[in-house]
Amino acid sequence: MEEKTMPFTTQVNPIEARSACWIRKRLKHLSDWREIAHLSDYKPGKLAHNFGITLRQLERYFDQEFGIPPRSWLRTKRMEAAKTLLEDSQSVKSVAYQLGYKQESHFSKEFKNYYGEPPSRFLRSRRSALTAD
Repeated sequence: MEEKTMPFTTQVNPIEARSACWIRKRLKHLSDWREIAHLSDYKPGKLAHNFGITLRQLERYFDQEFGIPPRSWLRTKRMEAAKTLLEDSQSVKSVAYQLGYKQESHFSKEFKNYYGEPPSRFLRSRRSALTAD
C-alpha cells in the first residue's frame, strides 16, 4: 500500500496555532479538499492532526466556513467518491476497500443510508444504463 502524504508540511508555532485567524488563513489556501479528506482516511481527528490543529479548532473552522461539522462533510466527500468509483464500474468490494472500510457490509449500509439504495443496485443500474446506450 502506498504511503499517504499531506500536501503541506510545516512546523506549527504553538502561539500561532491558537489563533483562529491563522487557522483560517492556512486552511483557506487549500485547493484539493477531496484529496485531503482521502489522505485523512475520512476521519476528523486525523484531518485535524494533519493540519496541526485540535479537533475542536477544526470543528469551529468548519462551522464558520461550511456550516456543518467536519464528520458530516467528510461523510459527504466519502460518499461522493464512492459514487464516482462505482460509476467507473468498480466492484462494491473494491470501492469499500479503497475508501478505507474494514467491512464491505458497513460500506453498503452507509451508502444505502446516504443514497437510498445499496451500492450493488446502483452498480447494476449503472451497468445496464451503459449497455443500453
